[in-house]
Amino acid sequence: MIFENTPLFSTLIYLIGGTLMFFITLLVYLSYRRSGHKIQKLIAVIFGCVTGHTFAFALPFALAGGNPFWSGWGYIIGIMFVYFAMIFAVPVIFFFSENTSFHKLEIPLLSLITINGVLALSILILDFRPPLSSEFGFVIWNTNPIAGWLTGLSGMIIGSSWFFVFYRNSRYVQDKHKRIRMALMGVTGILFGLIAILVYTSEHGLQTAVGHILFLLSCFIGLGIYLTPEYAEAQKNA
Repeated sequence: MIFENTPLFSTLIYLIGGTLMFFITLLVYLSYRRSGHKIQKLIAVIFGCVTGHTFAFALPFALAGGNPFWSGWGYIIGIMFVYFAMIFAVPVIFFFSENTSFHKLEIPLLSLITINGVLALSILILDFRPPLSSEFGFVIWNTNPIAGWLTGLSGMIIGSSWFFVFYRNSRYVQDKHKRIRMALMGVTGILFGLIAILVYTSEHGLQTAVGHILFLLSCFIGLGIYLTPEYAEAQKNA
């Protein structure tokens, strides 16, 4: 049962987005099973973590009617999933990077994201705050600002790095369809960074709404990447 304090639009968007992310995860995993490329398995794990993050945000609202305790803990569990996604994203970023000097940053970056995750989650637990629903039906997570900015900036760092590597590599790919797919993978990275800043630091329903729109856009881009006939044909021949 859903009560008045449930942010209806956010709940619906998270449920739709989580379902889309589940199908993207499934498509990437099936791609890994066909090709045997271990990096595809790692990307599937990343998308699986994002799926868990999204449903952790949505289900307490949908099933517990916005109960402050469960929705607050749903947010904490969702943030844990998003940090796992960022940690798994680090080796993918450096796998696709051809700049050997850039590889020296892998351990420092992984350490930074891990430390930020531990700090953010500790703050969220020690300074537990239930989320709020704006008058427009969008969630305001109402978290400690330090935890919000730690997660938002971590997301922007990982998203920007993901964008840089994939978009840069796309310029050197001869096949047009592969070049477009790689460029779109880069775009999903910068969208992830923007979503992290907008949603995790949000103090207004409108700010959350913009983050939700970008999230749905990134989901549809992800589906477009893995549902194209050219990609399916490539996987058959892998």
